[in-house]
Amino acid sequence: MTDSEAGDSTTDAVVDPVAQTEAELKFMVPPRQLDALAADMRQGQVRVRRLLAIYYDTVDGRLGASNVSVRLRREGRRWVQTAKAQTSDPLRRLEHNVVLRAPRALEVPALDISLHDGTPAGLAIRAAVGTLEAGTVQASLVERFRTDVSRLTRVEKFEGASVELALDSGEIVSGSHSSPVCEFEIELKSGPVKGLFNLAADWAARHGLWLSSVSKARRGMRLATGDKVDVVSAEALRFDAGAGPERFFVAVVESCLLQILGNASEIGAGAADEELVHQLRVGLRRLRTALRELAGFADGLDPAWEAAFASAFQALGAHRDEVTVLPALRRDMTAAGLECAEGSRSLPAAPSPAAVVQHPRFQQALLGVMAFCHEAPSTPRQQGARKRLKKSLAVRLAQLHADLKRDAKRFDRLSPSRQHRVRKRLKRLRYLAEFAAPLFGAERVGRYLKRWREAQDALGDNNDQRVGLDSLSRVSSGVVAKRTTRWISARLRGCVKRCDRALRKAVSGPVFWKD
Repeated sequence: MTDSEAGDSTTDAVVDPVAQTEAELKFMVPPRQLDALAADMRQGQVRVRRLLAIYYDTVDGRLGASNVSVRLRREGRRWVQTAKAQTSDPLRRLEHNVVLRAPRALEVPALDISLHDGTPAGLAIRAAVGTLEAGTVQASLVERFRTDVSRLTRVEKFEGASVELALDSGEIVSGSHSSPVCEFEIELKSGPVKGLFNLAADWAARHGLWLSSVSKARRGMRLATGDKVDVVSAEALRFDAGAGPERFFVAVVESCLLQILGNASEIGAGAADEELVHQLRVGLRRLRTALRELAGFADGLDPAWEAAFASAFQALGAHRDEVTVLPALRRDMTAAGLECAEGSRSLPAAPSPAAVVQHPRFQQALLGVMAFCHEAPSTPRQQGARKRLKKSLAVRLAQLHADLKRDAKRFDRLSPSRQHRVRKRLKRLRYLAEFAAPLFGAERVGRYLKRWREAQDALGDNNDQRVGLDSLSRVSSGVVAKRTTRWISARLRGCVKRCDRALRKAVSGPVFWKD
């Protein structure tokens, strides 16, 4: 049950005897767009409510650490107890709601965690609290923070779907600390999921909104505990190999989306941790690998997605060069007794990671890929599907390996652009191998990729030195520039030799896709 359902009548009964899966997209709203967005919402029939919520967790934060939340929320004259849990699908969360009998005046009702027993959300609570005995879970939960939000809601019919729009503005409060809330949520009530995504794309484009996977519960726990933002790394892929290549492709893409959305949400909100940028770039490279190497596994892919992701990846790479690669190179130059060449020219500043994430083209591509995953038909298990899938992946892996084997024989004679292409090819081989690991065995794949680690590091170093040479040559001149160029060129020659040795060594061993 969502906020707009049911009236103000009170009951002791569980409103949803079976836990729901909530299908919802959440966007962050630029403060400058709040008034315009509210005015746009009021073009239809709207409802305005004040929602006061109290969130609970164990003292050591077990629920929050597992992306599970339990809250009591006053909605008008009633109180609703809600349990939510994140799933592997960024669109869907487990949710279970119970309407409680209203206490006298503004008295807060007692939390009763047992009301969620027997539901998927309740099982998520049980898993999160782990070793706590069932009888002590209730006593272990304490108030961690509160939210005070003004919610503007409206239901809209779009392309056969009934969709609820909700604009939240207010604050999260924990002790003397507070954080503003300015969010726009779009939830599918009924009908095809395509309507949800298309309507969301329209609102996001009109008001400069960007997707976020960070819940109010997660933000509140950070406020209460002082925790840093969450850096999301790639997780091992889980899928049913018997369902065929399209479902495998969808599982790969959804895995990439989790990593991308997790880090992009933090960056879009202003987090400045460079590890977030690094992991976002890794997620984008993994997704681009899937779109390129596995394109034949599914129909309906839009070429505009790859173009948007490539543009974002390059912009984030320029940021990395500016804040990481070039400063490190200058430190090495100083340590070597060289002056850092400075000229009258300067390189254009790279766009901020937040601007990259918030860019409408990037957001529209994310929505497009998410819609594709949720519209892909479910297919029954097929006899021999696992064997066919392994064969298809083996063909592509063998081609990439053969290309790298050819590159290894002549790396020192390749142009800088072709050397860079070798690095990109190796990245694609690595990520495709990781996608295939559940089919071929994680240990076998791990041993194979371990052989490539030295080559990957050497190619990365070679790329960084090349970036430094190209960048400094564009902004400096004179004697200092010539000395710098000679110094970096000597380092590059050493890098090329390392790459050559490492590549020859990596291609010489056995491959995991042959029995």
